[in-house]
Amino acid sequence: MSRPAVPAGRGGAGLRDSARRRIGAWLDRLLPPACVACGESLEPGTAPVCALCWHRLPSVAAPRCRRCGATRLLDLGGEDRCAECLPWPEHLRRAGAPFRMEGGAARLVHALKYEGWFALGGPMGEALAPVALEVCGGSEHRIEPVPLPAARLRERGYNQAELLARSLGRFLGWPVGAALSRDDARRRQVRLGRDERRENVRGAFHARPGSTDGLPVLLVDDVLTTGATAAACALALRGVQERVTGVVAFARALQVMGPS
Repeated sequence: MSRPAVPAGRGGAGLRDSARRRIGAWLDRLLPPACVACGESLEPGTAPVCALCWHRLPSVAAPRCRRCGATRLLDLGGEDRCAECLPWPEHLRRAGAPFRMEGGAARLVHALKYEGWFALGGPMGEALAPVALEVCGGSEHRIEPVPLPAARLRERGYNQAELLARSLGRFLGWPVGAALSRDDARRRQVRLGRDERRENVRGAFHARPGSTDGLPVLLVDDVLTTGATAAACALALRGVQERVTGVVAFARALQVMGPS
């Protein structure tokens, strides 16, 4: 029998962190932790996914689009975009994800997002590092997580994109911001088509001005599908004079694309 990690609140520091560690240690003795993907027992204190399941995660195969990172049927050499990202606005310049949204990767995303396994945010965020460095050309960026609506954040207790962003920031030594907010009165994106997604997030994000670090911005999310959410975030940030390079996500929910 396995258990989810003790859920974290937004930010989660100080006494709350100490209390969660004590509760987690007590639960480890009562219900030994298990891999969220296969159910195999794990050593207490380790990440809640076993090494075998991690190494079996479905990667995004080459050749990949130079702009959006999606797998292409053909490598067209000088072409810097594909049919998937051709409709993207110019302010969403680059994107990437290490895994496809299927199999074990989909299971981890679901566990992190809906089942309270917030401890997955550590390894999942670190897995973004190679893709982030590629998208950003190796230069330091400020990381901005895609925000949840305030009502959903209160309901869930944490933002999965923020957990990924903070893990990635710790791993790379890059700052993590909180410049974005999101309207509540919108439909969830998960069951919407491409055009519906774009319309649903139009004007949904708002950016706070005042950043003084001068760094370009890298957006972080758990899943990248059509790019509509990332494009809306980038547009909001551009409105307060922020430079957005692109977005990275843990998993890519796209089919293999042919030539554009």
